Amino acid sequence: MRTLTVLAAVVMMAPDARADGEPYVEQIVLADAASVAILAGTKSPLVGLSGYAVLAPAVHVAHGQADRAALSLALRLVPIASVAAIDRCEGGEAALGCALGRLAIGVFGAIAVTALDAFVVADGESPPTMLPILGARF
Repeated sequence: MRTLTVLAAVVMMAPDARADGEPYVEQIVLADAASVAILAGTKSPLVGLSGYAVLAPAVHVAHGQADRAALSLALRLVPIASVAAIDRCEGGEAALGCALGRLAIGVFGAIAVTALDAFVVADGESPPTMLPILGARF
């Protein structure tokens, strides 16, 4: 229950939606840092991974940017899927290399996604261009 309170507090720290397009980079980074702290501090990685998946998109939604939230969520699924697939590594000597490789992809992917989300998606200057190409409307 305490973990959910922390997650809710991070999302609630987002001020009212900004109509002027002011960036909210620090809130995205803070949301991801909170997720990593929760991931490191709990026995269940599911709580931290789910926080990583939904906290930053929730910040986008709090700022009235549903299209950016959808893009943020889609980006975050790649490193999460990589980490979740670690249990698919077969036994033997190759299993350690497989697990470490997937873990490295997950960690470096999460860092890259956080940077991309914070400094490109949440920059406040222009909307993401990928979703209109896919035909999404919000």
